[in-house]
Amino acid sequence: MNHDAFLATIRERPDELGPLHVYADWLEEHGDPGGEQIRNYLNGEGAMLQFPGEVGERFLICTVTLYYVGEIVEKGLGYVSLKNSSWVHWTGRLSDLCRLKDFSKVRGRTPRTEFCGPVILATQSIVSWYPGDWLLPTEAMT
Repeated sequence: MNHDAFLATIRERPDELGPLHVYADWLEEHGDPGGEQIRNYLNGEGAMLQFPGEVGERFLICTVTLYYVGEIVEKGLGYVSLKNSSWVHWTGRLSDLCRLKDFSKVRGRTPRTEFCGPVILATQSIVSWYPGDWLLPTEAMT
């Protein structure tokens, strides 16, 4: 296998979905069955590693142990990167929070957040997510 040719292929087609897709194409063009195996992975199991949101959208994301709220700036195979994010260590009444999408308006069991700026989350740890026009906290709310 000539990896210099593979790297040249990546340079020629940089706008494609990503290096693994380019590599799969290159392998298939050269008669290697590994290309089909990579494509099956990316479209099957690998697709589970993609976060469904789009760049610019805001989400409250529940991981296995933590909650975060922020705006997507980048996503890839196995990760999602947020800006202006906060760690949410208490949601209060989740139904109220999801309805209002504003941490300062929930009454009673007030949510608590801590601003942390940029954060990168592993998609394998994400359990659920709530899209919407979230008002992102800019300081700690206790």
